Amino acid sequence: MSDWVYIQTEPRLWTVGVYDGNGKFQPESDHDSSEDAAKQVHYLNGGSSQPSERDYLHDIFGTLEAIADDLHAIRNAMEARERI
Repeated sequence: MSDWVYIQTEPRLWTVGVYDGNGKFQPESDHDSSEDAAKQVHYLNGGSSQPSERDYLHDIFGTLEAIADDLHAIRNAMEARERI
């Protein structure tokens, strides 16, 4: 099962999606608020229609983990490029 996340893609736009096996973000839907995006993420990850505060925080943590993974991959790619 994939972990759905949301990212802020514009100043007032949050996009729900999933990272594919190549690390590319695959969008699913756009939302006007982070709260609405978090609700959609919660639902897509198998939660009920009304997420609890704990579920909301879990979804935010998942998004932060995905961002950290992306930054780590970027850093590794830059370091590898410097060695060339």
